[in-house]
Amino acid sequence: MLSSAFGPAPSLSLPPDFDYSRFVLPELLLCIFDHLPQKDLISASGTCRRWRALAHAHANLYYHLALDVDLARDDMPQTLNEFCAGLLYLRTSNLRARVVVDWTKVTPAAITVDQTTGLEHPAALPPTPQSSAAVQTVMEAIGNALSVITKLELVFGCPTKATLEEDVFPHLCRAAAPQLEKFSLDVLTLSTPVKNYPSVPDHLFAGAAPKLAHVCLSGVLIKPQPIPALLSASALELNTPLTGTENLLDLVPRVQELTLRGLWASDLAKLYPLVNTLQKLTFVVAGLTTNVSEQLRPLAQIPQTSITVVVDDSSDVSKHLSFAPFFENLKRRKRPLSLRLNEEDTGFPTLAFSDADSVDEAQLIRAFCFMGCTNDELRAVLAANLRPLGAYIGRVAVGEHFLELLPDCFVTLPVMDALVVYWDDALESTNAPRFANTEGKRVHCPNLWQLWLVSLEPESRPEVRAERLQRVLRPGKIPVLQQYSGVRLKQRLVQKSGDGDFAVVDSDEGYNVLLRGYDADGHLSAVQYGVKRA
Repeated sequence: MLSSAFGPAPSLSLPPDFDYSRFVLPELLLCIFDHLPQKDLISASGTCRRWRALAHAHANLYYHLALDVDLARDDMPQTLNEFCAGLLYLRTSNLRARVVVDWTKVTPAAITVDQTTGLEHPAALPPTPQSSAAVQTVMEAIGNALSVITKLELVFGCPTKATLEEDVFPHLCRAAAPQLEKFSLDVLTLSTPVKNYPSVPDHLFAGAAPKLAHVCLSGVLIKPQPIPALLSASALELNTPLTGTENLLDLVPRVQELTLRGLWASDLAKLYPLVNTLQKLTFVVAGLTTNVSEQLRPLAQIPQTSITVVVDDSSDVSKHLSFAPFFENLKRRKRPLSLRLNEEDTGFPTLAFSDADSVDEAQLIRAFCFMGCTNDELRAVLAANLRPLGAYIGRVAVGEHFLELLPDCFVTLPVMDALVVYWDDALESTNAPRFANTEGKRVHCPNLWQLWLVSLEPESRPEVRAERLQRVLRPGKIPVLQQYSGVRLKQRLVQKSGDGDFAVVDSDEGYNVLLRGYDADGHLSAVQYGVKRA
């Protein structure tokens, strides 16, 4: 123990249960809370009164309430009561909530047949007394809790117009939603005709949702008049006809990201007022005409565009599809472009360009999805649109189904240094390519140094025929690093000494192997051959 002329110094020991956290500055606690997962942030709120006050005021803290309404379940009445009680507790405790309600099981669709055309159409079934009571009970609880809800998602199957207009919307118009950041109303099965679609009420959220930034609407119409609650939205997703809407800028003046599905080419002009404010535009367009390229031209001013074109079987509009205006800004970029050509989750061919390898880093993105195109039409569209861009492309990622299209689209790719090929067919070695390369054309890639083959089904390890690569690519005098991820190469793809061109051999014995690597299972994962003459 320390001592002095004034006697023994006081002990510096503290009780083992001493609360050191009370000496932590609130600013430091808030910085820590910024990086906590939601579960840990809720746990932190139970530490002490001080932490509880800081955590409850933190923007990242919310309670998630999800409800899947299934009236066939015996415990559904109790589940509904617990959900409503949870909302009541959060409202009275002034705690933020994220609410998701799935009504698909109580709003199923019926199939009707048009007596004139014989075509089948989905139609809404009348609600039962039990389903109406459930909707009323839950929506009343939601309407009472709008003051604390930060995210509200309502999913329906095929509801009647009356269900939405009489049992849902009135409760959403009861009060303001000062905390609401995202609102989604999704009708999965759209009934026909459009006149059966209800309209979003003018006084949604009592006209006040100042934080509402993200709005998703499907199966409901937006009136031509502005809706005050939507005026602050910066991201809008619509899966509904733009009936009577001439200028979307009047409805969502702050929108920066817009997604539209079911758009007709005749409505494209309604998007023109938005070209100076939008940062990202995604839409599906049908009803194309031969002047579709001119209709799309003004939209090329938007930095990020993703367009799905639906080609009618009876038209030859594919011959007139030109995306040249969308590529002008890309050509002016100082960095080489990244090209991706594959089939996305939709199963349709998708072409995408960006000015960076990572989408998160890209400032300019152009994506085009083609629905209804035959193989010959797709080949013609891609060749006409891609050939002028060959000198600007530095990286290519392509699905193996489209590998043989590269020689049709490019004579040379002078700055391309990396090519990634995705393989998703375990029986690739026995199947003929989707697009035949009958003319023997090859793409000259003088700067290629990385060829990466990646399996989308690594558990099956597809066997790739080296001939497919050799018949498409003609590299230069740079040793190409071949990498295999979940793929095995049938035969060997070597490079000839001197010109560096590819050749297919059974064994690479006698060739100058600069590098050879294996994965953890002993499979060949990388190989590189020298191209200098001995």
